[in-house]
Amino acid sequence: NYSRASQIRCSDNYTRNINNPVQIISATNNLSRRIVLEWEEYTDPDFYQYILWRSEYEDMPENSTEKLALIIESSQTIYHDRKNTSDGKKWYYKIEIQNQYGESEFSEIKQGMTRP
Repeated sequence: NYSRASQIRCSDNYTRNINNPVQIISATNNLSRRIVLEWEEYTDPDFYQYILWRSEYEDMPENSTEKLALIIESSQTIYHDRKNTSDGKKWYYKIEIQNQYGESEFSEIKQGMTRP
């Protein structure tokens, strides 16, 4: 039941920077075959979407990072990662916030792990 309203963008090359980039608050390390992520809510009215990224590598190189989820509701700040999260596996996450002007910012990288 989530949808996006159509938006008109001006052609004057105006861009608005993201004022308050979000951070991942927590990533669990004690659950069986899932990692629960929670992040701060982006509260500016120019919200467009969150993109949740995941990698097996701590520095999250671009060629080994996958888009895990695209979230279009700003109040959704929890995600349960169950995709190939076998027990004892470490994963690294970052969240990208995008605003309606096409600007984006990344959070710091956070590690999550399933129960060994």
